[in-house]
Amino acid sequence: MPPAPASPPAPPQPLTYDELLAERDRWREAAAQAQAAQASAIEEATTAGRDAGRDEGRQAAMTELGPELVDAALRLRASTEGVELPNTEYLDIRKFTGEDGKPNAEAVETYVSSLRKLRPEFPQLGAMQVNYVGASMSSEGGSMSSMDPEALADHIADGHII
Repeated sequence: MPPAPASPPAPPQPLTYDELLAERDRWREAAAQAQAAQASAIEEATTAGRDAGRDEGRQAAMTELGPELVDAALRLRASTEGVELPNTEYLDIRKFTGEDGKPNAEAVETYVSSLRKLRPEFPQLGAMQVNYVGASMSSEGGSMSSMDPEALADHIADGHII
């Protein structure tokens, strides 16, 4: 036998005016909370996107300009130390770059200090003196400032001074 038909559900009771106002206020509050949450999420996403973009731009700039900064640091240090820097085209620039993409000062200094000096250190020479009488170089008293310029040029040309 077929089951007996179920009784239809009871119709909902109409809400009173106060209940309708309370329901309306509850929906307005929920909407305001949803809008605040959405605005907060948008602000966080914008800030995160801006920070990520800034970091990405900074990283791209350091990737592009890092080798040039390292090259400049090497040249500056080499000129300060008075050494001849080989062509940097053949150097692995990454070995002179820090984790932040900037030149590693310690690596640059270590490399440059290992290079040969461009300007040799000259030995200390004893003072040379000039004989007043013959204007020739001797170990007797006098100075080169009182020597005849032609005689001085002759001494330089003969290799007596250098």
